[in-house]
Amino acid sequence: MSNVPIIQTTTQDDIVTGYYLEILDNTTSILGEYDFRSFELRDPIPNPVYNQTKIQFISGKHETIEFVIYDMLGKQINSRIISAERGINTIDLNINYLDEGIYMYSINNGEDFLTKRMIVTE
Repeated sequence: MSNVPIIQTTTQDDIVTGYYLEILDNTTSILGEYDFRSFELRDPIPNPVYNQTKIQFISGKHETIEFVIYDMLGKQINSRIISAERGINTIDLNINYLDEGIYMYSINNGEDFLTKRMIVTE
């Protein structure tokens, strides 16, 4: 496990009553809703990733989340504990220490384990 600090979290603070607006492109948007059971992991922005990326996840309640990055052989590269807020949470990642390749990342709240893929380019 690396000791490189990579995570800074921010919380969207314009959430009203469990709804959020997701803008997909210039013509498409989605009105989403979450409740206390919600737990969702998003794709990195951008993907492929070069040095920096943002990963969002939705949590339906304040909870402790473990965030982990793995290589394709399943070796744990980095992990951090995040104090998630109710709503959309953003993880800012500085991944300039990773070699070019494909990596998996996951979040775990003790009940659910969600995993996605990111491609790192140089």
